[in-house]
Amino acid sequence: MADTTLLIEQSPGETRSALLSDGAVLQVDHYRIHELPLDGAVFHGRVRRIEPGLSAAFVDLDGIREGFLRARAIADRPKGAAIANLLREGEALFVRVVGEAPGDGDKLPRIATLSVADAQAVLAGRSAPSAPACVDTGPAPVTRILAEHGADATRIVCNAGPVKQAVAKWLAGQGLEAGVEQHPGDLFAAFGVEAAIEASLESKVTVPGGATLIFEPGETLC
Repeated sequence: MADTTLLIEQSPGETRSALLSDGAVLQVDHYRIHELPLDGAVFHGRVRRIEPGLSAAFVDLDGIREGFLRARAIADRPKGAAIANLLREGEALFVRVVGEAPGDGDKLPRIATLSVADAQAVLAGRSAPSAPACVDTGPAPVTRILAEHGADATRIVCNAGPVKQAVAKWLAGQGLEAGVEQHPGDLFAAFGVEAAIEASLESKVTVPGGATLIFEPGETLC
C-alpha cells in the first residue's frame, strides 16, 4: 500500500498543501487569503437581468462579481415554471456558488438560491447585509484541502498547532483515522516539494522509458 502523505502549511495570508505518494509529489494547492475560491460562498445577491431565452438570470453578487442562475437552480421552484415568473429584476435573494470556471474569465460562477431555512442557518442569528454583499466566504482553506485529500491520506503533516487541531477535529467528524504530525519550518523544502516544483517548470522533462518532453515554443515547432 502506498504511503500517502498530505502536507498542510499555513503562514500569514496563505495556506498551501501538497499530496505525496511514496515521496512523489502528485498535487500542490495554494490558497491566498485575498483570492479564495468562490465555490461554496454565500451571497445576498440582487437580480440584475433576467434572460427568458436562456431560462436564467444574471445576479450581482457583491457589486463586483456576477453569478449565473438557471431556473432549475431556484429553490422550491414549481415544475416547469418559467424564470420570468419566479424572479424580478432588482430582487434580493440568497445564493450559494455551486461551481466556478477557474482561469476562464468569460464564464460566470454558477449559483443556486437558498431556501429560507438554509439562509437562516448561514446567517446564524445575524442580520442580513444589504444586497449585494458576501454573507459567507465558504469553507476555510484547511477544510477545503481535507475535503479533497483527507480521506486518502495515511499521514498528515502540519506546520502549526492550530492547523493540527483543525485536522484532528475534521478527522474525528468524518470517522477517519490518519497519523497527524506537527513539524515546524518549511514543509515544502523539508519534503522535497519545492525541488519537485522547480523540476516541473523546466523546459525539458525526462519521463520513464527514456523519453523527453519539451515545453518551449521555438524548439517544439521545429
